[in-house]
Amino acid sequence: MVGSTAYFFWSLIGWYPPIRFSLYSLGNLIFILLIIEFLKLENIYEKLIFILSLLFSLFHISHWNDINYLSFNIFDYISIMLLALLTIRLFYSKKFA
Repeated sequence: MVGSTAYFFWSLIGWYPPIRFSLYSLGNLIFILLIIEFLKLENIYEKLIFILSLLFSLFHISHWNDINYLSFNIFDYISIMLLALLTIRLFYSKKFA
């Protein structure tokens, strides 16, 4: 309820992208969910892969008005490969446990 109220409130400030999208509560919800999922991981290697994939992807996000906003760089590809590795590792650890 609190999240939807905050989301509705910040959606009324108009179209000013740098502030409008950074004040939404959805980003905070995503980070809380990422923290919860990190804490649920049991293996240290899985936690390391999770953190590295987040660091490679979040530290290199393009600015909202960059011309090459949707272009991928080496850090994006590394992050995708790490997430694929983590997904495969978690799938096989649950399947054979």
